[in-house]
Amino acid sequence: MPQMAQTKNTKKKSNTSSKSKASSKAKAASEAKKKPVRREICAGVFGLLGLLTLICMFSSDGVIVGALNSFFKGCLGYGFWIVFIAFILVAVIQGFHRGRPVALRTVAALLLPIFIAAICDLMFGKLDFVSGDAMPAFIGDLYEGGKTMVCGGVLGGLLSYVCELAFSTYGALLILFLLLVVLLMIALNITPKKIKEWSKAREHN
Repeated sequence: MPQMAQTKNTKKKSNTSSKSKASSKAKAASEAKKKPVRREICAGVFGLLGLLTLICMFSSDGVIVGALNSFFKGCLGYGFWIVFIAFILVAVIQGFHRGRPVALRTVAALLLPIFIAAICDLMFGKLDFVSGDAMPAFIGDLYEGGKTMVCGGVLGGLLSYVCELAFSTYGALLILFLLLVVLLMIALNITPKKIKEWSKAREHN
């Protein structure tokens, strides 16, 4: 009788273990089926935006292309010329994430045109904020100046103005350039460790 009880217990355990394995496999299969495709959709959207902004660089005809041309130029001015690169980079980051977190890389890639616009505004900008002028009027001037490519637009112009106010022109240029390098490294997933490994590999070769 004890042996019969033991065999029954072992059968019950094996049945429960097999049931748990089957349920875990079913859960894994359902999770695989329900795998979110938000990043892939995001990659497609930014890829389309990158294509449209590339067209904007050569033409401003059409309602959509003309509106995008005016909007991105007004917001970024000089930085408009690399907006399509930032969008394509975001599309690549989102499309080939391989399950890794890429939010920081995406934000870094989208900030690149703003920082380039601010740096170019400090070096080549032709609009200055005069104390006593109304800030909304200055923002309007930046938007119009961005469309005619004489400043860094609203975003680049305001960033350069704040940095210049805080650190002087040369200090602002240095800080913005260093931050631009950091953003590039984050967006391209380049770390000091990888740079060290690449340098060692080149030395051995």
